Amino acid sequence: MGAASSYGREALVLATTTKLARALWIVPVTLGLGAWVRRRGSRRQEGSRPKPPWFVLGFLGASAIVTFLPAFRASGVVVAEVARRGHGIRPLFQGVLLWLFVGAGSLAAIATGLATP
Repeated sequence: MGAASSYGREALVLATTTKLARALWIVPVTLGLGAWVRRRGSRRQEGSRPKPPWFVLGFLGASAIVTFLPAFRASGVVVAEVARRGHGIRPLFQGVLLWLFVGAGSLAAIATGLATP
């Protein structure tokens, strides 16, 4: 969104909408993965059960609180800042690998004519 803001308000609105839509995909992807894991239940050990993805409910709950209760907005900013600083080398490494993979895939798609700019 920071890069989009340098291209003007319309680009920023589009980037914000795209980012929010992408963030909302966590819900159906998590539900789908949960259903897939549940169907594979016969391969699991007897009596074991996958843990529910509580972080998803926590994320949605925190987002709703900060959005709809103005008194908690300052707390939301603090929590977001702590979350940004709480990362280690593994997420950074994963981000770099993902960036390389997506970049190489995009470049290959453009070079082979599968994607047109």
